[in-house]
Amino acid sequence: MPTTSPQIWPVSTGTLTTALTTSFVAPIAINILNNPIQPVPGTTPPTSGKFFFKLSAIYIHVHAIAAGATKLTIRVSPDVTADEMIVPDTQATIATGYTNATRGGVVFKVDALVYLDNPTFYVTVKTDAGTCNLKYVNLIMEKN
Repeated sequence: MPTTSPQIWPVSTGTLTTALTTSFVAPIAINILNNPIQPVPGTTPPTSGKFFFKLSAIYIHVHAIAAGATKLTIRVSPDVTADEMIVPDTQATIATGYTNATRGGVVFKVDALVYLDNPTFYVTVKTDAGTCNLKYVNLIMEKN
């Protein structure tokens, strides 16, 4: 059987101004079909029905890092209450900006096969200490 390259498409929350603290924020909806990022040329994002894909990476960008925030914890869920997990609580150190230490981000490498009954899933985030503002969350999905 011939090998095919995976189709890769990005999904984003778009620009946010969500304040992060040491408690998880209300889950943020990400809809696969209503996406502010342009699809990768030559790919066909899903259009309807059941959704099966590989979640490859999660990129989180933050601004206004203050009061000792050094890590972010993320949870990805298929339900708005974040009671079921696609990605359970996972923590990473914030890499701060080269010229502006109050801006930064984290990258989570994920290798999860995901099946959704609808096109929306949810992300929630918190800090280990202090505060920062969530700028956006980008996810990279693959499908063969």
